[in-house]
Amino acid sequence: MVEINNLENNSSKDDFVQDDIYLHHKNKHFNQNSFIGYSIKEIDKKKNNKQILKTNKIGLRCEELDTIEKTNTILLGGSVAFSSFATSEEKTISSLLEKSSNKKVINCAVGGHIFKQHLSLYFNYLKNIETKNIIILFGFNDLVNCYLGRKYDEILNIEFSSKVQDNYLSPIKTSLKTIVLQILEKIGLRNITHDLLLIQNQKKVTKRINEVEINNYINKIIKDIIYFNKYCSKFNINLIISLQTSIYTSKKNLSEYEKNNLNLYLSKFPQRYKFIKIFNNFLNDRLSAFKNFHNLDNIFQDTKDSIFFDEVHLNDKGNYILADFYKQFLD
Repeated sequence: MVEINNLENNSSKDDFVQDDIYLHHKNKHFNQNSFIGYSIKEIDKKKNNKQILKTNKIGLRCEELDTIEKTNTILLGGSVAFSSFATSEEKTISSLLEKSSNKKVINCAVGGHIFKQHLSLYFNYLKNIETKNIIILFGFNDLVNCYLGRKYDEILNIEFSSKVQDNYLSPIKTSLKTIVLQILEKIGLRNITHDLLLIQNQKKVTKRINEVEINNYINKIIKDIIYFNKYCSKFNINLIISLQTSIYTSKKNLSEYEKNNLNLYLSKFPQRYKFIKIFNNFLNDRLSAFKNFHNLDNIFQDTKDSIFFDEVHLNDKGNYILADFYKQFLD
């Protein structure tokens, strides 16, 4: 049995923020990718001679894909499936699941990706890898995408596509902006301006909740799930669909650390919380029609220790519990 310490006795999220290990956006770790919108760069991060994060050429947390002929399980999802803030490569969901099941598991999650991108990644990069199981852990990124008013079909990353368009329409203006940002980065102010812009953008999104827009977004997810279910059935692949939980929806008895975080989020963005509850309820109701669907809101209900670093990311113990849960469904 893998020993997992609770958050208070383990490396905190702040350790990794300070070390810049998982700050992909601030550290410009993303590459534009025509097939999946964007991918993470090849990264090799160590701390105290321990491998914390290692990705391959297209940013997946596994060996190079052209060296993999077959595996038992492919894990798809966003940053939670990627296991952002895992204290080492050995403490990711995929590594823990591989060790406990004694079956090969490859981590093909990409932070920030929505469901459509999970499928695009599979069909463009992974479909020729023989596998018995595919796990999809998703939900929160789609929720955020919908909350920000983005369309499900807009698979290309907003930041990359808008920059290309700006460069085309206003080359002089965008060049000057790039120079200013580089100067700010050199003098150590780039991260501060980045955080201020994030706060401003979030304040703008205080719109009225449109349940029709939410349903339209979810309908497209459901259509893709129906299609992928049929595809996996045709090729005898065991598809495991799971809706990730968050600090807002989990049935867990929250620790003091988690309660403080939740109260902070609720005080800052009360309208966002309402949106999360509505989106999550709608999506869960629709997904419940699938026999291979699992809602994870109850998965941490017997755990008193801290699990959530923030709104949705998990510590090592959370990764272990998820890996242990998935083990029972593997063929």
